[in-house]
Amino acid sequence: RRPIKSSLQSAAIETLISSLDMRRGKDDVFMDNCRRRAYMRIPFCPQSARIWKSMAAIFKKRPVINATALGVLVAVYLLAAANITFWNKAREGFESGMGLATFGIAMLAVFIGVMVGLSFRYFAKPFYIFAILAAAGASYFTDTFGTIINANMIENVLATNSGEMGEFLTATFYIHMLVFGVVPSLLVMWVRVTYGSLRSRIWTNAAVL
Repeated sequence: RRPIKSSLQSAAIETLISSLDMRRGKDDVFMDNCRRRAYMRIPFCPQSARIWKSMAAIFKKRPVINATALGVLVAVYLLAAANITFWNKAREGFESGMGLATFGIAMLAVFIGVMVGLSFRYFAKPFYIFAILAAAGASYFTDTFGTIINANMIENVLATNSGEMGEFLTATFYIHMLVFGVVPSLLVMWVRVTYGSLRSRIWTNAAVL
């Protein structure tokens, strides 16, 4: 069997199948079988094959990271990249750099405790991704409009209709979410995480806490 190389031959197949459709009483199963047998002769695109092979190699060679290390990295990212306005205000509130450094270390310890303490299999990655996306959205409104995220603000957001919400969803918002939310989330999804046994994970998380 020679492969079908031209679109004219492909169109001829469809014409033949259509004629068979009229003669066979529009038997759907028969038509699907004819189309499948005809198009199985069409060779797969070499360029597409190379692309899929490259993507498979990328996902196969994912970097491996320990669950504790990933929790620490996510904590540092959330505290640093998603709280720029917060740290600018905090720097103005402290008279000395030592006080700001002490406060930063204490905040980092809290973030690490939460992220590592919840680094269990099947829960860690979804939780980290949710935290990153939520922090990215909150940081946009805080950095752009000076909004303070609290319970009242969350209630106002839930009560906002689609027309009012559309005024805030600008191109800048989507770019911000892509850079600070989507890309870090994809990195979290991409890496392969080692958790160890449940008992060892509980002891490690307890030790960090």
